[in-house]
Amino acid sequence: MGMIKSKDVFLKKIDEVRVALSKIDVSSEMLDALQDSINNQELLIPVIGDFSSGKSSLLNNFLEEGKSILPTAITPETSLATELRYDVNERIEAIKGNSTVKTYSINSFKDINRNASDYSYLKVYINDENLKSIQPLVLVDMPGFQSPVEEHNKAINIYLDRGAYFIVLVSATEGSLHRSSFRQIGFIQECGRDFSLIVSKSNLVTEENLKEICTNVSNQVEKELGISKNVVSVGKDGVDEFKKIITNINIEELFSNIVSPLFNKIIYDILSSVNLKLATFDRSDRENEKIIDNLICNLKKLESKKESLIKEVSTKSSIEDKAQKILNDVGNDLVNNIDTLVSVASTQGNSELQAEIIDIIQGNLLVSVNQTISDLSDSISIRLSTELKDSGTDMSVLNMDNEKIQVIADKLCVLKENKMQMLNDMVKKRKMSSNTGMMYKAVTTTLGITTSVINPLIEMVIIFLPDIINFLKNKFEQSQQEKRMKEYIDKLRSQILTQVIPNIKTKLKPKILNVLFEESNRLVEQIVNNFSSLLESKRKEIEEAQMERKQYIDELEKEIEEIKSVKKILIEILNNGK
Repeated sequence: MGMIKSKDVFLKKIDEVRVALSKIDVSSEMLDALQDSINNQELLIPVIGDFSSGKSSLLNNFLEEGKSILPTAITPETSLATELRYDVNERIEAIKGNSTVKTYSINSFKDINRNASDYSYLKVYINDENLKSIQPLVLVDMPGFQSPVEEHNKAINIYLDRGAYFIVLVSATEGSLHRSSFRQIGFIQECGRDFSLIVSKSNLVTEENLKEICTNVSNQVEKELGISKNVVSVGKDGVDEFKKIITNINIEELFSNIVSPLFNKIIYDILSSVNLKLATFDRSDRENEKIIDNLICNLKKLESKKESLIKEVSTKSSIEDKAQKILNDVGNDLVNNIDTLVSVASTQGNSELQAEIIDIIQGNLLVSVNQTISDLSDSISIRLSTELKDSGTDMSVLNMDNEKIQVIADKLCVLKENKMQMLNDMVKKRKMSSNTGMMYKAVTTTLGITTSVINPLIEMVIIFLPDIINFLKNKFEQSQQEKRMKEYIDKLRSQILTQVIPNIKTKLKPKILNVLFEESNRLVEQIVNNFSSLLESKRKEIEEAQMERKQYIDELEKEIEEIKSVKKILIEILNNGK
């Protein structure tokens, strides 16, 4: 596949901005961090599906003949997400949660899986021409949907955000997508990612059945998700079909979709700094000094406001209302799935019922907790913005209320927190000065953040759920009379509705209250600090521009025209990138 042309386009734009900024003495250090981010951006392609759907076999077949690297008999309990990467130096790198790496030989999967809980995911480097040919794409063998929820959470945290495109497998022997598959696809869509559908193990069914299965899967997706997807079938020797799917992935589009939000956000912030310099040059010394004094005053007010705001947003009644809404969402979702729960409990037993309940709760919490944190973040930000406005801080003089720019920025810049963290880490490594002037809106409603919040909730459900459902009679024997079967089903339905679901909500409530209380405090701390950093950086920008203005006092008009020309260049770069 070769080089990514859109990467070169972004890097060329960065150079253009850097050259433009050099003319007016505006820092370009954030561009250096952005350039590093773009150069290091990967296009990961996770392959997901039920356990035993043939993911590992398919990926093994994709490798050159004779290179069966991935083990295909690993139990769900020991599966780890595994990235397949090209390198002449073959090895396995096991990545721990703190990003430390332990290196193994290429045939050490058994040793690794004995300690699977110690690792987050694996990077497997193979000297393979097929992997080399699809670069910069990196295939990822994901844990099966029937893997323990801990493995799901690891994969969700890491790959729903990092994944650029997903391949969803459904085994021909199953014949249809399971509920867990639709939930995972829903998460993929929430991240704004696209996917392909493959019916695997097609050699195990007749050609007539295969056609029906492909049609059924396509109809399922259209009915459940409202989207039309072409379904490709792959058998034991279906390497060519799989290669076609991989090679048809539009890497230029994928790369642009991932990089554009971050690129545009940074250019908008640079444009804000240029506008601020221009406004400072246009104002008198007295006007600028008045704005600086006002900013210093409000920096002190913000810090004093932090404690009262924490008390306000984390009051018992406020937190209880939010927790109750989440609990009601969980309860309603379980009730809406009562037919499924009864069916699983009556035909498969308590173990499978537990897995189904956890799957439903996890999917619900990802949405409801995400929305709650989003609303909380917005309310805190609005409250602080109002405080600043009421105290006399005119945000327009800081070029922070340009409505047209903000609307576009909000539309383009749905930033992932880990992306910003990576960028901020790069900035720290470059030992940037504190007056860089680049401050980013707090983005707290990302999937990565949400999953880290719900993980302790799900872990708690895993612990208490067996005790809640253990009173349910194990699966009903089919040989019993039909009348007794109906009575049993009715009783089971009643028990789940009146005992199981209420008990789950009761057990979850104190944990959700605690999580929301901690998250409220964290959000206030983070957002107040961000507002303070923003005002401080703008204060320093104005001071520096004020000093620069005095240097250019004899040819002020000329310098102003230069700044305006740079502003024009930035706007053109943004407009051309839309």
